[in-house]
Amino acid sequence: MATKDDMKGAHSCGYLSFIIIRLVKKLDMSYPLYNFEVEDFHSYFVGEFGVLVHNSYEAAGDSGNGGSEATKGAGKTVDDIINGATETTNKKGVARNFEKSGGFEQTLNDFENLNPTNVDDIQTKYGSGKVGTLSDGSRVVARQGSKTDGATLEITVSNRKVYKIRY
Repeated sequence: MATKDDMKGAHSCGYLSFIIIRLVKKLDMSYPLYNFEVEDFHSYFVGEFGVLVHNSYEAAGDSGNGGSEATKGAGKTVDDIINGATETTNKKGVARNFEKSGGFEQTLNDFENLNPTNVDDIQTKYGSGKVGTLSDGSRVVARQGSKTDGATLEITVSNRKVYKIRY
């Protein structure tokens, strides 16, 4: 929790103020964590100081300052995975669809590179696969096939935001 003394490093530029974070440390306390989206916006003003924060998909790396197990050894982000893929999204449904090469082997590589936790092996009508949870709470599934054919990596951020990468 920031105090007014912590805010002494704030810099103002017109209507915006910038805060320099000088220390991040792990506390042996827990607080409720909420991951939400309002009409496609991921940035919000929070707290008594009105700090603008961004709800990001990126997994934070362990800076050596006691990061949580969910962030240690963070690898690639969803944006990294879809970078260079061909977007094939049609205007139906909520999913953004992409195509990449590499088959099920690359699907599993991309799954592992997202560093999911709570990973379980699954069986689908298309064969074996894996399911896990990303650091932001998103669900990620790697499976050998889908209705539209081909191995698929599916990342469900919310009921209104889904990524499907076909390999």
